[in-house]
Amino acid sequence: MDLKAIAMIELNSIAIGVAAADEMLKSADVTLVMAQPICAGKYMALVSGDVDSVERASEVGKAVVHAAQLDGHTRALQLGRALTVPRHGADGRL
Repeated sequence: MDLKAIAMIELNSIAIGVAAADEMLKSADVTLVMAQPICAGKYMALVSGDVDSVERASEVGKAVVHAAQLDGHTRALQLGRALTVPRHGADGRL
């Protein structure tokens, strides 16, 4: 059985959110479910795929945020949330 999972990353910077989502898609075999601003100045990206790929994409997204924080251009940048949820249902539902 091919296990599926989702990962979500939320940021308080739309520009860095777009960059993080882009790198997440390039780093692993994941599918973009949703990526968009969710309110003024916040951005959320959601990806799906097998558990290993989703975990890899989530780590890459967090690394993009960390690199932006070290860069100094985004002193107030915060990673709101980053989580991975594996699928548990026998019928394939999350």
